Amino acid sequence: MRSPQLHGDTAGSGVRKGARGVLRTLITGLRFLAIAILLYGSVFFVLSHVHFQQEPLTFHSAPYYHYKGGISWRKFREFDPRQHWDVIVVGSSHAYRGYDPRVFAEQGIRSFNLGSSAQSTTNTAILLEHYVTKANCGLLILDVYDKALGTSGLESTSDLTQNIPSARAAARMAFAQCDPRALNMMALRWLTADVRHYDDTSYVSGGFAQRTDTAQHGMNTTSDMPVVLDPLQVENLHRCIAFAREHDIPLVLVTHCAPGPVQRARHAAFRTFIESCLLGTGIHYIDLTYGHQLDAHEHFYDDNHLNLAGVRLFNAQLLDSLRAYDLIGQ
Repeated sequence: MRSPQLHGDTAGSGVRKGARGVLRTLITGLRFLAIAILLYGSVFFVLSHVHFQQEPLTFHSAPYYHYKGGISWRKFREFDPRQHWDVIVVGSSHAYRGYDPRVFAEQGIRSFNLGSSAQSTTNTAILLEHYVTKANCGLLILDVYDKALGTSGLESTSDLTQNIPSARAAARMAFAQCDPRALNMMALRWLTADVRHYDDTSYVSGGFAQRTDTAQHGMNTTSDMPVVLDPLQVENLHRCIAFAREHDIPLVLVTHCAPGPVQRARHAAFRTFIESCLLGTGIHYIDLTYGHQLDAHEHFYDDNHLNLAGVRLFNAQLLDSLRAYDLIGQ
């Protein structure tokens, strides 16, 4: 009659041994993880603090690392989300080089430009969620550009993770990138002092960057390449639109002027895409790609960016369009 009891003891012993085996495996795994994190942190600490040619070794290891400072550093420390702005602009370099707060101010409109280099809609969506509210934004201008919607976003993430004040927003950008290089950028942020290393003399208060030179080379005005949009950026464009609607923030999408008949078929496809995104929302799309009188050389400094003279003309025309849609006061 003792056989069943012996069988039960054997079974219980087997369960305990199995549990101890799982525990040992878990402990071994945690030790390995701790060692890996320690080694990673140590190597990155050295790369971040040992300099070569006046730069940390990190910046010689890969081209995507971004030095702290410049336009993004200054604008995100100048921007005060507690203040009210009649207009806030977001987007890529077309945004921060294309919308001059001084021109808006001349017409009684208080604006701030939160655009940044190659800013992807993934980055834009996170910036909106951390910096823009119904209370501080009268009108949100989202500059849309086909090439910015075709990027992976790594360049923008590299810039913003180093330069925006909010560590939480920076971490969200890094993890949203789904790229280990973005996590390296966060490690760089955590391991280096929170001070800027350089200034950009083109910066103008209010988040704008001006260029006064004119285009000195031929423009690519004829070739038509297919529009290739990144699925993640498309998804986050919809997220930006949804954010504005959910928070009752007036939104307008804008594409600024292009120098001449640049890639008309490509732009027609892009315009159709943008209009499909806005279908049924009541949100306007102001497309000034070809609806302007700007000169390809006098008003641009390269084949897609406006110089200061071009910005002033574009902004004046845009303000007229915003008034026509009753998006800003007369």
